[in-house]
Amino acid sequence: MDSVEMPPGHPIDRIVGENLRARRLELGLSRKTLAARIGVSAQQIAKYEQGQTRVSASTLYCLSRLLDTDIDDLFTRKNDPASAPIAPDSDRDAIEQDLRDFLEVYVRIRNSQVRHGLLEIIRSLDGLED
Repeated sequence: MDSVEMPPGHPIDRIVGENLRARRLELGLSRKTLAARIGVSAQQIAKYEQGQTRVSASTLYCLSRLLDTDIDDLFTRKNDPASAPIAPDSDRDAIEQDLRDFLEVYVRIRNSQVRHGLLEIIRSLDGLED
């Protein structure tokens, strides 16, 4: 049997991560809370959700139990969780203005490493207020 190399960031890892994030948000759990329940850091949950780190079989089993979902469902492509409402309608206008302002500045940054670094900083902040 031939071996198959699956590098980190494989599309399956990203799908599993997206589904973990969507289900966590659906249940109203913070990364910190979920992380504490399975004995990892909130940053590790973020890496799972972003598909940067592959979820082991035992961790996947624990997560599926805690999130009350079938493991099979975590491997199925679903709607983009980013399209889910992120704030009450009363906050939406302010968030949309912030996003427009951010994008206006972001696209003017010419150095791709700086842009990537900024994106990583923002991703690392996601869930810290939970």
